Amino acid sequence: MRLRHWLPPVVWMGVIFLGSTSLGSGENTGNFLLPILKSLLPWATHEQLLLLHTILRKGGHFTEYAILSWLWHRAFIFHGRSGSAAWRALGISVGYALFDEIHQGWTGVRGASAGDVLIDGMGAATAL
Repeated sequence: MRLRHWLPPVVWMGVIFLGSTSLGSGENTGNFLLPILKSLLPWATHEQLLLLHTILRKGGHFTEYAILSWLWHRAFIFHGRSGSAAWRALGISVGYALFDEIHQGWTGVRGASAGDVLIDGMGAATAL
């Protein structure tokens, strides 16, 4: 078994886990994203900037799980499990999305959302 194929998805899961803490809260991401958005879109109202911030955050969910499922798929392909690689990668990714949302609910700063699991799953499936 070659660690170099399994390590990237596991490390990426760690990155996702860190993002599920207060580090990835809307307040924290807003503290640096909103000023950038305001400088890029000086004509936008505060409500428009908040909406764009939300869209970027949800797009982040989609993208991070697309990457995760792709990394798992790649690891399974390298280890000769090509027939079921996509299903395995999707199952792990959606399972981790569920775990991630439960973890967010425990942080006290973030909330769990079934909608985010759906977005995560759509990202994972799209990548495959």
